[in-house]
Amino acid sequence: MSTLYSAQQWKFTVTQKCPLCGKFLLRAKIHGADGAPLGALRMLASLAPERRAGVVATCPKCSGQWPVYAGAETANPPPAPAPAYEIRIRETGRIEEPYLDDNRDFDNREGTTSTTQTISVSEQWTQTLQLERETTSTGQIGGTIGAGKVVSLTAQVEQALRANYSLTDSRQRTFTSELAIEVPPHTRRRIELRYRRIVQTGVAEVPTADGAPLEIPFRVALNLTLDWSQHDESVAAI
Repeated sequence: MSTLYSAQQWKFTVTQKCPLCGKFLLRAKIHGADGAPLGALRMLASLAPERRAGVVATCPKCSGQWPVYAGAETANPPPAPAPAYEIRIRETGRIEEPYLDDNRDFDNREGTTSTTQTISVSEQWTQTLQLERETTSTGQIGGTIGAGKVVSLTAQVEQALRANYSLTDSRQRTFTSELAIEVPPHTRRRIELRYRRIVQTGVAEVPTADGAPLEIPFRVALNLTLDWSQHDESVAAI
């Protein structure tokens, strides 16, 4: 093993893997003591002993750093992951929201007996998650939580909600149903279809060191339902 390079750099050169996280790398980013990136030609200039201590390699996958040359300072480990919090999901209710309206006409004005038609209805919709960040609160402690920490917490809340409700980034679902429509003689019947989206509302609570939980309201589209009504026109009315 070369005595010029550090053990970490030698390991990376031989295995093409980060000596800190073990992930495969095509190349690592090399920087001098001033933070400026070093290319192949500048690396030659950095071989002077007084300049070796400041040369580090950075893993693009874990952001950990290690010294390139032997005798340099100990490598910087990858940044610690954000702490995980125990997130409590409190459901507050379910509501129905208008989603889509549609009309179907069935004409039996020239018929002398009733007719029955069976129709199939189908509608695609997306199961979505919405965090109401603008109404996020921390009980009585107000703004003592920094914006950066709130962003980190909301990311963990979103992950917990997606796991709880089995959500993906864009889960397409299809609502299907069949309706048997009977139309009297001498009548035109209009069927008004009203699709409604079922939305679960709730609050995700995250404990904080201040004592009061961070509360993040959320809405999850769970399902689609269908209501319908009918309106008739008789021959005499046309």
